[in-house]
Amino acid sequence: MRKALMLAAYLIGATTTPLHAAGKERAPIPQAPGRWLTVDDYPEEALRQEYSGTIDVGLTVGPDGKVKNCTVIWSSGQTVLDEATCNLMTQRATFEPALDQSGRPAEGHYRHRVSWKLSQVSKEETAQLIRQFMFSSVTQLTFVATADGQAKACVMEIMPARGDIVTNPCPNGAMTIAQRITERLPATGSGERAVRWIFASKSNETDLSRALSRTTGWQRLAMQTAAFVVDAQGLPGDCVAGLAEGSWPNLPPICGRMPDGRLPPLQDAKGKAVAQKFFMGHVVFIKPVP
Repeated sequence: MRKALMLAAYLIGATTTPLHAAGKERAPIPQAPGRWLTVDDYPEEALRQEYSGTIDVGLTVGPDGKVKNCTVIWSSGQTVLDEATCNLMTQRATFEPALDQSGRPAEGHYRHRVSWKLSQVSKEETAQLIRQFMFSSVTQLTFVATADGQAKACVMEIMPARGDIVTNPCPNGAMTIAQRITERLPATGSGERAVRWIFASKSNETDLSRALSRTTGWQRLAMQTAAFVVDAQGLPGDCVAGLAEGSWPNLPPICGRMPDGRLPPLQDAKGKAVAQKFFMGHVVFIKPVP
Protein backbone atom coordinates (compact mmCIF):
# COMPACT_ATOMS: atom_id res chain seq x y z
CA MET A 1 0.00 0.00 0.00
CA ARG A 2 2.95 2.30 0.66
CA LYS A 3 3.97 2.53 -2.99
CA ALA A 4 0.38 2.78 -4.14
CA LEU A 5 -0.26 5.76 -1.86
CA MET A 6 2.85 7.62 -2.96
CA LEU A 7 2.60 6.84 -6.67
CA ALA A 8 -0.67 5.32 -7.83
CA ALA A 9 -0.40 3.55 -11.19
CA TYR A 10 -3.55 3.08 -13.24
CA LEU A 11 -4.33 1.18 -16.41
CA ILE A 12 -7.24 2.98 -18.03
CA GLY A 13 -9.13 3.10 -21.29
CA ALA A 14 -8.47 -0.49 -22.34
CA THR A 15 -10.53 -1.23 -25.45
CA THR A 16 -10.80 -4.11 -27.89
CA THR A 17 -11.91 -3.96 -31.52
CA PRO A 18 -12.20 -6.79 -34.11
CA LEU A 19 -9.91 -6.18 -37.09
CA HIS A 20 -12.16 -8.12 -39.42
CA ALA A 21 -15.33 -10.18 -39.32
CA ALA A 22 -17.33 -10.81 -42.47
CA GLY A 23 -20.32 -12.91 -43.50
CA LYS A 24 -21.08 -15.61 -40.95
CA GLU A 25 -17.59 -15.42 -39.50
CA ARG A 26 -17.25 -14.37 -35.89
CA ALA A 27 -14.33 -12.40 -34.54
CA PRO A 28 -12.60 -13.56 -31.35
CA ILE A 29 -14.49 -12.62 -28.17
CA PRO A 30 -12.28 -11.38 -25.29
CA GLN A 31 -12.64 -13.05 -21.90
CA ALA A 32 -12.52 -10.60 -18.94
CA PRO A 33 -10.12 -8.11 -20.55
CA GLY A 34 -10.17 -5.97 -17.42
CA ARG A 35 -8.16 -8.70 -15.67
CA TRP A 36 -5.41 -8.97 -18.29
CA LEU A 37 -3.42 -6.11 -16.78
CA THR A 38 -3.41 -4.74 -13.23
CA VAL A 39 -1.76 -1.85 -11.41
CA ASP A 40 0.87 -4.31 -10.16
CA ASP A 41 2.04 -4.83 -13.77
CA TYR A 42 3.35 -1.27 -14.19
CA PRO A 43 7.01 -1.86 -15.17
CA GLU A 44 9.46 -0.86 -12.43
CA GLU A 45 11.63 1.04 -14.91
CA ALA A 46 8.59 2.99 -16.14
CA LEU A 47 7.66 3.85 -12.53
CA ARG A 48 11.19 5.08 -11.78
CA GLN A 49 11.30 7.19 -14.95
CA GLU A 50 7.61 8.21 -14.58
CA TYR A 51 6.83 7.02 -18.11
CA SER A 52 3.23 6.97 -19.33
CA GLY A 53 1.55 6.52 -22.70
CA THR A 54 -1.12 4.80 -24.78
CA ILE A 55 -0.39 1.79 -26.97
CA ASP A 56 -2.47 0.04 -29.64
CA VAL A 57 -1.57 -3.60 -30.34
CA GLY A 58 -2.85 -6.11 -32.87
CA LEU A 59 -3.43 -9.59 -31.45
CA THR A 60 -3.47 -12.75 -33.55
CA VAL A 61 -5.70 -15.26 -31.80
CA GLY A 62 -5.40 -18.96 -32.59
CA PRO A 63 -8.25 -21.49 -32.87
CA ASP A 64 -7.56 -22.42 -29.23
CA GLY A 65 -8.38 -18.87 -28.08
CA LYS A 66 -4.78 -18.07 -27.10
CA VAL A 67 -2.72 -15.16 -28.42
CA LYS A 68 -0.19 -16.36 -31.00
CA ASN A 69 1.33 -12.99 -31.83
CA CYS A 70 1.24 -9.37 -30.65
CA THR A 71 2.23 -6.48 -32.92
CA VAL A 72 2.56 -2.82 -31.94
CA ILE A 73 0.24 -0.78 -34.19
CA TRP A 74 0.64 2.54 -32.36
CA SER A 75 3.55 2.93 -29.96
CA SER A 76 3.28 4.52 -26.52
CA GLY A 77 6.60 6.22 -27.22
CA GLN A 78 8.32 4.13 -24.53
CA THR A 79 9.82 0.77 -25.47
CA VAL A 80 9.46 -0.58 -21.92
CA LEU A 81 5.67 0.02 -21.99
CA ASP A 82 5.28 -1.41 -25.50
CA GLU A 83 7.20 -4.57 -24.61
CA ALA A 84 5.38 -5.04 -21.31
CA THR A 85 2.00 -4.72 -23.02
CA CYS A 86 2.74 -7.34 -25.68
CA ASN A 87 4.37 -9.72 -23.21
CA LEU A 88 1.40 -9.55 -20.85
CA MET A 89 -1.15 -9.83 -23.67
CA THR A 90 0.58 -12.95 -24.95
CA GLN A 91 0.68 -14.50 -21.47
CA ARG A 92 -2.78 -13.60 -20.16
CA ALA A 93 -5.24 -12.58 -22.87
CA THR A 94 -7.77 -15.31 -23.66
CA PHE A 95 -10.67 -15.40 -26.10
CA GLU A 96 -13.50 -17.43 -27.38
CA PRO A 97 -11.93 -18.22 -30.74
CA ALA A 98 -13.06 -16.78 -34.04
CA LEU A 99 -15.37 -18.91 -36.17
CA ASP A 100 -15.20 -19.46 -39.90
CA GLN A 101 -18.24 -19.55 -42.15
CA SER A 102 -18.81 -23.19 -41.21
CA GLY A 103 -18.84 -22.35 -37.51
CA ARG A 104 -15.49 -23.99 -36.82
CA PRO A 105 -12.81 -22.39 -34.63
CA ALA A 106 -10.38 -20.39 -36.74
CA GLU A 107 -7.58 -17.88 -36.44
CA GLY A 108 -8.75 -14.31 -35.87
CA HIS A 109 -7.47 -10.84 -35.08
CA TYR A 110 -8.19 -8.24 -32.42
CA ARG A 111 -6.95 -4.72 -31.76
CA HIS A 112 -6.40 -3.75 -28.13
CA ARG A 113 -5.61 -0.36 -26.58
CA VAL A 114 -4.07 0.21 -23.15
CA SER A 115 -3.24 3.52 -21.47
CA TRP A 116 -0.49 3.40 -18.88
CA LYS A 117 -0.98 6.44 -16.68
CA LEU A 118 0.61 7.69 -13.47
CA SER A 119 -1.31 9.69 -10.90
CA GLN A 120 0.71 11.52 -8.25
CA VAL A 121 -0.64 11.40 -4.71
CA SER A 122 0.68 14.22 -2.54
CA LYS A 123 2.63 13.63 0.68
CA GLU A 124 -0.09 15.55 2.52
CA GLU A 125 -2.80 13.19 1.26
CA THR A 126 -0.64 10.18 2.15
CA ALA A 127 -0.12 11.46 5.70
CA GLN A 128 -3.83 12.15 6.04
CA LEU A 129 -4.75 8.64 4.94
CA ILE A 130 -2.26 7.11 7.38
CA ARG A 131 -3.69 9.15 10.25
CA GLN A 132 -7.22 8.16 9.27
CA PHE A 133 -6.40 4.46 8.97
CA MET A 134 -4.27 4.24 12.10
CA PHE A 135 -5.98 6.56 14.55
CA SER A 136 -9.67 6.70 13.67
CA SER A 137 -11.96 4.02 15.00
CA VAL A 138 -13.18 2.68 11.67
CA THR A 139 -12.47 3.43 8.01
CA GLN A 140 -14.87 1.85 5.54
CA LEU A 141 -14.77 1.68 1.73
CA THR A 142 -17.89 0.57 -0.11
CA PHE A 143 -17.68 0.16 -3.88
CA VAL A 144 -18.80 -1.88 -6.88
CA ALA A 145 -16.57 -4.50 -8.51
CA THR A 146 -17.42 -4.97 -12.18
CA ALA A 147 -17.29 -8.32 -13.98
CA ASP A 148 -14.14 -7.29 -15.85
CA GLY A 149 -12.21 -6.41 -12.70
CA GLN A 150 -12.72 -2.66 -12.27
CA ALA A 151 -13.65 -0.81 -9.08
CA LYS A 152 -16.20 2.00 -9.35
CA ALA A 153 -18.65 4.10 -7.32
CA CYS A 154 -16.32 4.07 -4.30
CA VAL A 155 -17.41 5.84 -1.11
CA MET A 156 -15.20 6.25 1.97
CA GLU A 157 -16.59 6.66 5.47
CA ILE A 158 -14.46 7.75 8.43
CA MET A 159 -16.08 6.81 11.75
CA PRO A 160 -14.13 8.44 14.61
CA ALA A 161 -14.46 7.40 18.23
CA ARG A 162 -16.02 10.81 18.84
CA GLY A 163 -17.81 13.12 16.45
CA ASP A 164 -19.78 12.72 13.26
CA ILE A 165 -19.22 10.18 10.51
CA VAL A 166 -17.48 11.75 7.50
CA THR A 167 -18.56 10.42 4.09
CA ASN A 168 -16.83 11.36 0.83
CA PRO A 169 -15.99 9.91 -2.59
CA CYS A 170 -12.82 7.84 -2.35
CA PRO A 171 -9.62 9.87 -2.82
CA ASN A 172 -6.81 8.49 -5.00
CA GLY A 173 -5.18 6.42 -2.28
CA ALA A 174 -8.44 4.79 -1.18
CA MET A 175 -9.44 4.17 -4.81
CA THR A 176 -6.16 2.32 -5.31
CA ILE A 177 -7.02 0.06 -2.37
CA ALA A 178 -10.48 -0.61 -3.85
CA GLN A 179 -8.96 -1.46 -7.24
CA ARG A 180 -6.39 -3.83 -5.75
CA ILE A 181 -9.08 -5.64 -3.75
CA THR A 182 -11.25 -5.92 -6.88
CA GLU A 183 -8.40 -7.43 -8.90
CA ARG A 184 -7.93 -10.13 -6.25
CA LEU A 185 -11.58 -11.14 -5.88
CA PRO A 186 -12.58 -14.66 -6.95
CA ALA A 187 -13.76 -14.55 -10.58
CA THR A 188 -17.48 -15.16 -11.15
CA GLY A 189 -17.67 -14.69 -14.93
CA SER A 190 -20.56 -12.22 -14.92
CA GLY A 191 -22.42 -9.70 -12.81
CA GLU A 192 -21.34 -6.88 -10.55
CA ARG A 193 -20.71 -7.26 -6.84
CA ALA A 194 -20.86 -4.78 -4.00
CA VAL A 195 -17.69 -4.86 -1.90
CA ARG A 196 -17.11 -3.47 1.57
CA TRP A 197 -13.62 -3.18 3.09
CA ILE A 198 -13.42 -2.21 6.74
CA PHE A 199 -10.24 -1.19 8.55
CA ALA A 200 -10.52 -0.71 12.30
CA SER A 201 -8.10 0.40 14.99
CA LYS A 202 -9.01 -0.08 18.65
CA SER A 203 -7.33 -0.10 22.05
CA ASN A 204 -8.60 -3.61 22.88
CA GLU A 205 -9.40 -6.82 20.99
CA THR A 206 -13.07 -6.93 22.02
CA ASP A 207 -13.86 -3.55 20.47
CA LEU A 208 -11.88 -4.50 17.36
CA SER A 209 -13.88 -7.70 16.87
CA ARG A 210 -17.13 -5.75 17.27
CA ALA A 211 -16.04 -3.13 14.71
CA LEU A 212 -15.11 -5.74 12.12
CA SER A 213 -18.43 -7.56 12.53
CA ARG A 214 -20.68 -4.52 12.12
CA THR A 215 -21.89 -5.42 8.60
CA THR A 216 -24.96 -7.65 8.26
CA GLY A 217 -26.43 -9.19 5.14
CA TRP A 218 -23.02 -9.52 3.44
CA GLN A 219 -20.78 -12.54 2.82
CA ARG A 220 -17.46 -12.28 4.64
CA LEU A 221 -14.52 -13.38 2.50
CA ALA A 222 -11.64 -12.88 4.89
CA MET A 223 -10.49 -11.08 8.04
CA GLN A 224 -7.07 -10.38 9.52
CA THR A 225 -5.93 -8.73 12.75
CA ALA A 226 -2.62 -7.53 14.20
CA ALA A 227 -1.24 -5.49 17.09
CA PHE A 228 1.55 -2.92 17.42
CA VAL A 229 2.73 -0.14 19.72
CA VAL A 230 3.36 3.49 18.80
CA ASP A 231 5.83 4.97 21.31
CA ALA A 232 5.75 8.48 22.79
CA GLN A 233 7.90 9.75 19.91
CA GLY A 234 5.41 8.45 17.33
CA LEU A 235 7.58 5.56 16.15
CA PRO A 236 5.72 2.27 15.45
CA GLY A 237 7.16 -0.86 17.03
CA ASP A 238 7.06 -4.44 15.78
CA CYS A 239 3.79 -5.60 14.29
CA VAL A 240 2.50 -8.94 15.57
CA ALA A 241 0.01 -10.81 13.37
CA GLY A 242 -3.18 -12.04 15.02
CA LEU A 243 -6.19 -13.79 13.50
CA ALA A 244 -6.34 -14.83 9.85
CA GLU A 245 -9.80 -16.17 9.03
CA GLY A 246 -11.78 -16.81 5.87
CA SER A 247 -11.66 -18.81 2.64
CA TRP A 248 -10.13 -16.04 0.51
CA PRO A 249 -6.29 -16.06 0.62
CA ASN A 250 -5.69 -12.77 -1.21
CA LEU A 251 -6.22 -10.24 1.59
CA PRO A 252 -2.85 -8.45 2.00
CA PRO A 253 -1.30 -8.98 5.47
CA ILE A 254 -1.61 -5.99 7.77
CA CYS A 255 1.95 -6.23 9.07
CA GLY A 256 3.24 -5.98 5.51
CA ARG A 257 1.53 -2.61 5.13
CA MET A 258 2.99 -0.72 8.08
CA PRO A 259 4.00 2.87 7.26
CA ASP A 260 7.61 4.02 7.41
CA GLY A 261 8.75 6.84 9.64
CA ARG A 262 7.17 8.79 12.46
CA LEU A 263 3.42 8.88 13.11
CA PRO A 264 1.51 11.55 15.04
CA PRO A 265 1.91 10.46 18.73
CA LEU A 266 -1.06 10.19 21.05
CA GLN A 267 -1.49 12.49 24.04
CA ASP A 268 -2.95 11.90 27.45
CA ALA A 269 -5.46 14.18 29.21
CA LYS A 270 -2.67 16.59 30.18
CA GLY A 271 -1.40 16.85 26.62
CA LYS A 272 1.68 14.69 27.22
CA ALA A 273 2.78 12.34 24.44
CA VAL A 274 2.32 8.71 25.50
CA ALA A 275 2.87 5.25 24.05
CA GLN A 276 -0.24 3.38 22.93
CA LYS A 277 -0.92 -0.20 21.89
CA PHE A 278 -3.25 -0.64 18.94
CA PHE A 279 -5.23 -3.64 17.80
CA MET A 280 -5.89 -3.38 14.08
CA GLY A 281 -7.86 -5.45 11.64
CA HIS A 282 -9.40 -5.41 8.21
CA VAL A 283 -12.11 -7.45 6.59
CA VAL A 284 -13.66 -7.81 3.13
CA PHE A 285 -17.39 -8.43 2.54
CA ILE A 286 -19.24 -8.94 -0.76
CA LYS A 287 -22.80 -9.28 -1.98
CA PRO A 288 -24.46 -9.30 -5.43
CA VAL A 289 -25.60 -6.00 -6.89
CA PRO A 290 -29.40 -6.15 -7.35
